[in-house]
Amino acid sequence: DKLASEYYLDFYRRQHGLEPAIFRFFNVYGPRQDPSSPYSGVISIFTERALKGTPITVFGDGEQTRDFIYVADLVDFLVQALEATALEPGAVNVGLNRSISLKQLLAEIGQVLGGLPPVTHADARAGDIRHSRANNERLLRRFRFDQPTPMGVGLARL
Repeated sequence: DKLASEYYLDFYRRQHGLEPAIFRFFNVYGPRQDPSSPYSGVISIFTERALKGTPITVFGDGEQTRDFIYVADLVDFLVQALEATALEPGAVNVGLNRSISLKQLLAEIGQVLGGLPPVTHADARAGDIRHSRANNERLLRRFRFDQPTPMGVGLARL
């Protein structure tokens, strides 16, 4: 699991002087995501269905929130990390510290595409996180953070 991997890296840091950079990516979206992949996010699934005109199913009431980051913004941070001469130990959350509900996300997708197919709701899935938002204080301390890609602009690039 992810946290266990971070513990192993910390062990190697202390024992062997390894200086790992740990980045926790929050809900990355962008072009060419495969909506059928088990690692694909809700944006690629919703947009694929909207483009095909097939109904969209939201599990839960749609008020659950996520912190989305456009892939080009993520790449900017990774390039900065590669160019850094030294990084302080500790994981860095790579997200915008902004929440958007699935209802708001669907409204944005509908605005970009000029409409949506029918949206239905099903029971929330066991284990799904209700709210997710990146605490990106470490990110902002360590790296330049220019203007992130607005959601509507990122969605239009899909």
